[in-house]
Amino acid sequence: MMNSIGYHIFLRVRHAWNR
Repeated sequence: MMNSIGYHIFLRVRHAWNR
């Protein structure tokens, strides 16, 4: 379960950084 949250955060952070 913790892995799922970390994955979601990672994707969101990468998307925001891509900006």
